[in-house]
Amino acid sequence: MPSDLIGALVRFRPEGTYQDFHNAVGLVISNNKPSHVRVRWLKPVHYAVASEHYIHYGPTNVSDFGLDRFEIINKRENNG
Repeated sequence: MPSDLIGALVRFRPEGTYQDFHNAVGLVISNNKPSHVRVRWLKPVHYAVASEHYIHYGPTNVSDFGLDRFEIINKRENNG
């Protein structure tokens, strides 16, 4: 199922952990394991701004999460 979501526009659900990602919108660019997808955020997400990683690398542009964290906004049409 995740591979047919490549190209879909998704929104991170505003519930549970990872509050910095709540309502962030991105594009599914790949699936990296069963029931997980890699998302490229439309706007970089400022996550854990006090961490060493953030200090060195800044906001995240790409993240991996389980499908249950997202709502699908718009699924890519398969015209092939």
